[in-house]
Amino acid sequence: MREDSRVWMRWIWTGISYLLIVLTNVQKFLSKLVKPEHLPMVYGGKDMSPLDKWMIQYAPRFNDVTVSAGRKQSVTFHVTKAQEIVWQARVKSRDIQFSVKFSSAAGTEAIVETCKKISASDGAVVSKFSAPNEGTLSIEFDNSYSRWYSKQCQYLFYKTD
Repeated sequence: MREDSRVWMRWIWTGISYLLIVLTNVQKFLSKLVKPEHLPMVYGGKDMSPLDKWMIQYAPRFNDVTVSAGRKQSVTFHVTKAQEIVWQARVKSRDIQFSVKFSSAAGTEAIVETCKKISASDGAVVSKFSAPNEGTLSIEFDNSYSRWYSKQCQYLFYKTD
């Protein structure tokens, strides 16, 4: 590799590193100036802006969870009022069973999605749920039937309003 191409590569990587540092600092800086309820979610706030809706639709940021062999793992999302919640779930390799439940603050429980098996080739399972009141929406990943393989799963919850 020629010396001038090495210089360019080093310059490009340095620029990318500075850009990542600046973006991280922008989130911290904006959170000091703007209240979280008015700051777009892209910058660490709680406001659902058009950019956030686009990011969720075309470039969602999934959360990861590892489900050990022979175990179950639940993830939850707290709903503060009556609203519509969209959830997505997928498994990175092999397959896993999952179910979705809603538990209201009053103590009632509703099954949103019955237990079914998804595989990595299915992609993400996407569905909506209109929560009637405050409560908790939970996805349970069930790997109890597998004796040897842990599964890497991903999930995403977001409010539509």
